[in-house]
Amino acid sequence: MDRREFIKSTFGFATAAALCPSILRAGSSPLPLNDVEFDQNTFIGNSPQTIIIYLMGGMGEIVGNMTNLDEIVTNGLSQIEYPMQYFTSTKDGFWKEAGGDFIQSMVDDGNATIFRTCEQKDLLKAHKLNQIRFMHGNDMGYESGMVSTLMHVLNRFNAVSEDEVMVNFSMVDSNFELLTDNAVSPALPGFLKPVSFGLDSYNPFARKASATSSFQDDDLLDELSFEVNSQPGREPKIGNMFNLRKSLKEYVYKIKSTPLPDGIDYTIDGIYDRYNFGKKLEAAMRILTQNPQTRVISLTTESWDDHSNAIDQHMNRGYYLFRAIHTAMEHAKRIGKENINIILFGDFGRNLNINSAYGWDHGNNQNVMFFGGKKYFNHLGTVGETVLDERMLKVNRIYTTPSSSSYAFEPYAVASTLYKLYGVKNPEVLTGGRKEIGSGLQNAFLKIV
Repeated sequence: MDRREFIKSTFGFATAAALCPSILRAGSSPLPLNDVEFDQNTFIGNSPQTIIIYLMGGMGEIVGNMTNLDEIVTNGLSQIEYPMQYFTSTKDGFWKEAGGDFIQSMVDDGNATIFRTCEQKDLLKAHKLNQIRFMHGNDMGYESGMVSTLMHVLNRFNAVSEDEVMVNFSMVDSNFELLTDNAVSPALPGFLKPVSFGLDSYNPFARKASATSSFQDDDLLDELSFEVNSQPGREPKIGNMFNLRKSLKEYVYKIKSTPLPDGIDYTIDGIYDRYNFGKKLEAAMRILTQNPQTRVISLTTESWDDHSNAIDQHMNRGYYLFRAIHTAMEHAKRIGKENINIILFGDFGRNLNINSAYGWDHGNNQNVMFFGGKKYFNHLGTVGETVLDERMLKVNRIYTTPSSSSYAFEPYAVASTLYKLYGVKNPEVLTGGRKEIGSGLQNAFLKIV
């Protein structure tokens, strides 16, 4: 770790804690589940399935909002001049070279809403602090990730049963803040805890060839294992686990082997890229489209913390990310799955001043993107207008802020929106008073309010 990274990860976090100690208070406040009102009909009617893609490190705001770039370039405001040959805008102001064409296509198809004015009200931009509070969906001390909170709500109101398989699936570490479960006692029951295994190149429940070579029959090994462990004095659960292994092996094989729908070009620009983020997203879509019992899948991207060489890295990462999302939405459309949605957000945005290392430093305003889910979303295209924050220009930093007439919200509203589409009638009780995204908009974002 270099000196700057050390300072950022230690003193930055410590300073944020000192300025806002309530967010990092010792212990955890219990979630106010007794105050939650739940509508079973909304949950059943929406039948939502969600992929949450967390943009670790904070994606540059410019990917989804180039509308202020002309002013910056014309007035020479950036510390380093923008190399405009790498910055082409789509008609709605998405960065073409960083996947903007794919975003634009989904907006034009009525399958995406890009909110450009998600602004935290304080100026604290430490990575860990924001990951905790935004992935928890609150700053009230409820130490529960928004996915775990949702699972507690569904469990409390018996909206899901123990017979359901892989309700909560994740392709990230169990310590991921979306999955933190320290604000309710007892903890989540086993069937609602996050399940995680790879689906890209192997079946984790299949035996290696060496294990069955002596028997020439994988089923025989299962039968012998079950028989031995069913004898008196043995733990019967061990024998049952061998039967479960067999069913899970077949389950994963089905998910992996079912052909993808026809009518999508999987070899050129429509590919689920096998060597980039598309590999994860294809696995997620295979699970959701074949297992309606899976409700939420948690993913994260490579870090967007590009304080140097940001132009190249953002272009490459953004292109593959939005190409994969575009393919996922085509996949869902081909098989008529309008209940699958993708939510994209992160730590924060990044400012628009190119620093001396050709990078972007931490910003205060970010894009929050929703794709799919036409069953319960009224997609609105692009929402929110930004202006340059004149206070920051005086210190050689270029931040955007919502215009005075623009709709805006805090990142906590992302959690409220998730809870609302799953049937929580008053999600603000779980987020410190923040209502769902679109509350107050003339055109409703959620169809069922």
